[in-house]
Amino acid sequence: MNIYDDYLPQPLPVYKENSDGDRARWNRNQCHCEGVETFDGWRLILTKEDDSKLDVPVFHIKRDSGGDAITELRLKSVDGTVDFELTGFSTITRELDSPLTKEAVEFLAQTYINIQAPLTDQPLVIDDKEFYLWITDGTNVWYTETFYTLTKDSTGFPEGCQNCKYIRLSYVNSGCIVQNEDGIGVVHNNTPSFGVFLSVNMARPEYEFEPEGQEDGQGGTARTFLRVDKAMGFFVVAPEYIADVLAMCQVMQTVVIEFPNGDSITCKDVAVTVEWAQPEPITNCYAGIDFRFRAASWIRPGCC
Repeated sequence: MNIYDDYLPQPLPVYKENSDGDRARWNRNQCHCEGVETFDGWRLILTKEDDSKLDVPVFHIKRDSGGDAITELRLKSVDGTVDFELTGFSTITRELDSPLTKEAVEFLAQTYINIQAPLTDQPLVIDDKEFYLWITDGTNVWYTETFYTLTKDSTGFPEGCQNCKYIRLSYVNSGCIVQNEDGIGVVHNNTPSFGVFLSVNMARPEYEFEPEGQEDGQGGTARTFLRVDKAMGFFVVAPEYIADVLAMCQVMQTVVIEFPNGDSITCKDVAVTVEWAQPEPITNCYAGIDFRFRAASWIRPGCC
């Protein structure tokens, strides 16, 4: 599994195959965790209208420039019972640096249909089965992180989750290519928003009052500026690739949280902290991630 070369933080990350079949040694994390430990509180969720369809979000393959066109995209299950070719995918190739050395093959968001067994027409996208995508250009092979599926409701959010609420976090950086320390592009500025569903609690915001003033000459203070900031956030336990995604939001131009009721918040001044030292059942392979942001501000200038 190639987890460092050309790695791009994204909700559905992609790894390049180093040798034939190394997907069998899959790991949900980039960190070097032993075995295939799981934490029941975390699942990467993709949505579907029914068990023969699959909504695949935007994802990228970062590679050396001048590569061949993608020839095949397959849906596979970790247990080996599903291996189905997905047709009708759309890609855009974007230059990531100049002089050109790297490019991003961008898979546009797509709903794939008729995912059924060829002889029985039995739907293959069933709940509680762990899947991944397999991609090739005829020479190289890539595969995504693993995911599960849930049927979406009329709002497009996952349904059937008891005692949990989903939000959809999306981010984009229009107008500026995010680069690595070598000046090579990581995320292209024209990329549509990446998005991920998270089962988190957004209650109990915090408020910070920031008064400014000056002495009024009578032993008091004349308020010249008043400001209240409403800070919100959430906590989630997730693998390292989700920690990458949430941390990367700190350098993104636009970060938005959407709710099933149609509301949305533009996140400002995003701050992310990650803690790995957690008690059971959270293992060293899963991070406790605190995502905080400023949701709103109310300002009264001193002139009124």
